[in-house]
Amino acid sequence: MKRIIAASTSAMATLTGAASAMAPEADLTEIRKFAPQADLTVLSDAEVLSILNVINSGDSTSDIRSYVNSVLQDAS
Repeated sequence: MKRIIAASTSAMATLTGAASAMAPEADLTEIRKFAPQADLTVLSDAEVLSILNVINSGDSTSDIRSYVNSVLQDAS
């Protein structure tokens, strides 16, 4: 769980401000593996990067799914 927080903080610090452009489809496809029915258009670039950092962190699938859903709820 500490890795999730660290990855999220790092991503948010890297990308600040409003969302600039839609994330690449490959990134969104990776996120859809954990939230297949989610509307990913509500995510900023920083949120997408944060989620991808968590997906690649090595955390458990349930931790990743929980984090993705949490970000999606905050974004909508």
